Amino acid sequence: MKRISLLAVALLLVLVTTLAAAQTMDDVTHFTGLTTTADITAGDDVTVTDDLTVGGDSNIDGDLAVDNLDVGGTAFNSGGTLTLSDNAQVTGTLDVLGNLADSAGTFTIDDAAAVTGALTASGVAYLDGGIADSAGTLTLSDNAQVTGTLDLLGNLADSAGTFTIDDATAITGETAIGGGYGSTGCTITTAGALSCDADLTTAASLTGATAAIGGGYGSTGLSISAAGALQTDGFVTIGPAGGGAPKLEESGTQLKITATGGMAVYNGATKIWEALPGSDANVIAGQGHTVTTSAGVSIGGGITNTITSADYASITGGQQNTITGGKWCFIGGGVGNHCKADYATIAGGVNHTIPITGTYASIVGGNFNTASGSGSTIVGGSTNVASGTASVVLGGGFNNATAANSLAGAGSYNAATGADAVALGNGNTASGAAAISAGGGGNKATAAAAATIGGTSNTASGSNSLAAGNTSTASGATSVALGFGNIASGDAAVALGSNGTASGANSLALGYGGLASGNYSLAFGDTSRATANYALAGGRNATASHPGSFVWADGSSGAGFTSVATDTLNIRSSGGSYITTGANNYLQVLTGNLKVGNGTPDLTLDGEDAYIEGTLEVGGSAHAYIAVTQVTTNTAVAVASKGTWYYASGANTTITLPRSVTGISYCIYNYAGDDTYIDFDSHNQVHVLTNAGGDRLSNTTAGDSICLLAINDTYWIATQRTGTWTDAD
Repeated sequence: MKRISLLAVALLLVLVTTLAAAQTMDDVTHFTGLTTTADITAGDDVTVTDDLTVGGDSNIDGDLAVDNLDVGGTAFNSGGTLTLSDNAQVTGTLDVLGNLADSAGTFTIDDAAAVTGALTASGVAYLDGGIADSAGTLTLSDNAQVTGTLDLLGNLADSAGTFTIDDATAITGETAIGGGYGSTGCTITTAGALSCDADLTTAASLTGATAAIGGGYGSTGLSISAAGALQTDGFVTIGPAGGGAPKLEESGTQLKITATGGMAVYNGATKIWEALPGSDANVIAGQGHTVTTSAGVSIGGGITNTITSADYASITGGQQNTITGGKWCFIGGGVGNHCKADYATIAGGVNHTIPITGTYASIVGGNFNTASGSGSTIVGGSTNVASGTASVVLGGGFNNATAANSLAGAGSYNAATGADAVALGNGNTASGAAAISAGGGGNKATAAAAATIGGTSNTASGSNSLAAGNTSTASGATSVALGFGNIASGDAAVALGSNGTASGANSLALGYGGLASGNYSLAFGDTSRATANYALAGGRNATASHPGSFVWADGSSGAGFTSVATDTLNIRSSGGSYITTGANNYLQVLTGNLKVGNGTPDLTLDGEDAYIEGTLEVGGSAHAYIAVTQVTTNTAVAVASKGTWYYASGANTTITLPRSVTGISYCIYNYAGDDTYIDFDSHNQVHVLTNAGGDRLSNTTAGDSICLLAINDTYWIATQRTGTWTDAD
């Protein structure tokens, strides 16, 4: 049924002129203002253009016309008309035998009012006492509230307002009391009986399927007491005429709707309507809600929701949700949610919190989430925290996005503590600015722009570094560690595979157990190590320990193979080495010497030399180019000139050979035909041809030649000889 509500306004008194004694007038037509503390009696009409204030009784036989009427005692008008252009207040009894007309103001009467004619009020008629209408009709264009007895012999008509009656009511005409959902209402018959669509007796509730009069969720509406009084269960929803917003729950208090759509309560002591703080334009539905010091709020249903000091806040339903101080905050249902920030939103869920710091924050579903950062967002999940400005948590549980623009979620126990950081997965941490730890579990991206992608227990602690796999660590700036147990600690270092370490700057470790500790070094294969700068070690157990060395070790043996010197090429190839070039190209040693075998050459290989420890077999043609030197004066020959042919073209030319070194040889040719001498070290002699150490050989014939080969450190032998060569000593 439609609820019957009480509306009234108490108006102030205006005092202009004070009279000290009782006034008796036979014919008084005009006062500009009249004030007396005693009685006033007039046999004819009284006209007061301003205020009329009477401390005692007012007894006027004729008409009374006044702007403001204030009577402390009884107001009695035996035959005329009481006409007021403003307000009338009578604390005693108002007895008008004629008509009572109020053109614009408000009637406020503390006691009974008896009107023989019609009672017409354009404003609000408020009476603490009763209204007795013996013949006429009570017609109100606004609201009527009677705290005493309403006794009408005629009809009760309300063209626009609402009737609220605190005591028993007898109506001899017939009126309808509107129903609520599921009820067609109740009707008071001409005999004064109450007729409803449900069986009602004394002390029975006037209820339909939901409520008959004034009820709501959990309210049984109005009932008739055993004494015939109309009563409520203590919760009465009061709204404006025609239904709709605003509404407010109140118990045991006389209320009305104000002109601004708020609520006012009548103060019986001061006779003044007092606005309820925060009640302006509030819309309240449901049961047990509390609204304090808030304007423009709405509660759309549910149970025991609370809005405190939060203008324009809204709770659409749910239970035990609270908005405290959060203007324009919205809670869309759920249980136990609490919003304290302006412009924040909680769209359902259980036990969410947006504290005062969470301006513009939002939580969508889940439970026990907290969005404390300005503009932060949590989408579902449980026990998540978004405390950074504009931070986001996407579902999961126990995730934390604590820095500005950070993102955490899509799993559990993730923490995005760096600005613009992202932590997704399970137990991942992104603490560096713009760091990412996505996927897997137990990963950490602790430096700026560092990243871990998937895997388990990886750490990217270098700026702009990347770690993925299992227990890999990239601690160098812009380093990369991918795989199992790899460490890339050098700047721009890369470790790929398993248990590898790239600790040198710009180093690379590939495969298993590799170590690239030199700057710009490379280790690849199985347990290879490049420990010097610019070194390269590959294969199995290869070690490049010298700067610039290249070591290749085949897989034939687990034994280590190590570089022998700086800037060397070291190859272990037990299956052979095969090099193919084009038909017209060369396998060429541009500079340096060629050595075959582990032996030590007897001669110094000083450039473009070859040492073969074993046998040299030539399947095709072999061509040897021999150095030839002309000698015109005495010349001492160095060991490095071994294998050279000398031809003497000067007179009396002496060629001095070095002390013999096994394997060196020289050839001398007499070109000019003059005396040519070969001088030897004091330790040497020529087998057969000289007699003692240091003896010389001589020849005087042009065209003769001799080739000498050192067979040890004492003797030379003549491997080839033409002409006569004799001991000159």
